Amino acid sequence: MNFTLLVVDDHHMIVDWYIQVLRKEFEAFTLLRATSIQEAKDQVEQITRLDLIVVDYNLGKGEIGGEDKDGVDLVLFIKKKFPDVNTVLVTGHEGVLVLYDIHKKIVPQGLLLKTDVTEIVLKNAIHQILRGERFYSFRANEALKEIYKKEALLQEQNIQILLLLDKGFRIKEISEALFLSESAVNKRIAGLKQTFDVLDNGGLIKKVKEEGFI
Repeated sequence: MNFTLLVVDDHHMIVDWYIQVLRKEFEAFTLLRATSIQEAKDQVEQITRLDLIVVDYNLGKGEIGGEDKDGVDLVLFIKKKFPDVNTVLVTGHEGVLVLYDIHKKIVPQGLLLKTDVTEIVLKNAIHQILRGERFYSFRANEALKEIYKKEALLQEQNIQILLLLDKGFRIKEISEALFLSESAVNKRIAGLKQTFDVLDNGGLIKKVKEEGFI
């Protein structure tokens, strides 16, 4: 089977483990590796075929001057050249909003929490994706179920507002970042406070964190 798979993680030992597991299970695959966003981009520029990528979300933290800040940005870059590439995104973030944000931005064929990843889970994910199915690990599925319990969080702008508030953005800065009026931002925050039954922005972020959304 002519199939090219790229593994990207900034920890060499993790990449080694992925390659070792995949080589045993998928002997006919061409396996490529990268340990930084730039190295991955260089690999992509040199190849003419790419069928599947396994990418760590928390990339780019140590890279200076790059426009791509994480694994999601890298996936979006790769899809410009290979729009049909299958994607497995692996993340250590268990916050519901982060997982939902990843899901919405790139709709990966596979979404795995690092705490769920075992040799069996990795193999099952690849096999399921090869059959044209989606594979989300247990905790990823549970996290996404949680968001559907809060109807207000199904609105993308509300999610972005919470993520920006958590980063310390002020209302004016959120307004500029999301191209919303300040009154629209305040109205959405008021609705979120009602949803989570809190009185102020600090209490909102605290409650959202307590319930595992961030």
